[in-house]
Amino acid sequence: MEWPIEPIVTERLTVRDARDSDAELFERLYSDPQVRAYLGGPVAAADIPKRVAETPWRGAFTVEVTDSGEPASLVHIAYRTGEMELSYEFAPEVWGRGFAREACRPVLAWARAEVTRGTRQSRTP
Repeated sequence: MEWPIEPIVTERLTVRDARDSDAELFERLYSDPQVRAYLGGPVAAADIPKRVAETPWRGAFTVEVTDSGEPASLVHIAYRTGEMELSYEFAPEVWGRGFAREACRPVLAWARAEVTRGTRQSRTP
């Protein structure tokens, strides 16, 4: 896949590649019990620095709310057992606004296009 990506701009969001400067957002989301309710619970405070350091930056996207410029979410694309998997964690203060759908649709479209392009390129002699 081509990396880093050009930012994806939607009506209300900017989706961009995650960077080291996003570590604070990762830490906040990993430790939030509401965000992590269905993801195995919050990560223990002592384990957060290790978890952030192990985050695969390639395949991780930060979602910013365009009006404020504040990062509000992480969206991840991973390949597990040959299948593409998308996961996301949004800060509770932005829940209920439809941001997950608005952010995830273009990320999936980008990932599918990259996989398709990679497949075509690998088949070209």
